[in-house]
Amino acid sequence: MAEIIRKQIQLIHIAKNQLGMATEEYRALLRERYDSCRTGSCKELSYKDASDFIDHLKSKGASFKPKPRPRKRTKAKSLADFPTEAQKEKIKALAGDIRWDRGQRLGLRGFSMRMLGVGWPQTTGEASKLIEHLKHMRASQQRKGAERG
Repeated sequence: MAEIIRKQIQLIHIAKNQLGMATEEYRALLRERYDSCRTGSCKELSYKDASDFIDHLKSKGASFKPKPRPRKRTKAKSLADFPTEAQKEKIKALAGDIRWDRGQRLGLRGFSMRMLGVGWPQTTGEASKLIEHLKHMRASQQRKGAERG
């Protein structure tokens, strides 16, 4: 029989706290519902029993909602905030000068995701930042090429 997994243990304890259950009340409930749970610890439950217990706690009012993650992405507030055509052309030109290794996923888009958190710059500030990173990358590759040749 499959053993309980860590995530199930976490969910059980979250639900226990949400419902305001005292430790003894929680342990008694476990012993009452499951013969395999002699000490009243959820770690003794099987995967199936743990899922059943989580469903029972949900029916009593526990809820599991993931925490909202803050969005890193910035949005242009006006047309003046969008990247200019000159910036877009500069990015494309610099990207064309760079040798993208096979290990670098998606080339320019992957690089932009790592540097900015978005696949393509959304504001003039992000475009400027990406241009500077690309310049440094191109200069680094040129130095390495000069040292080899």
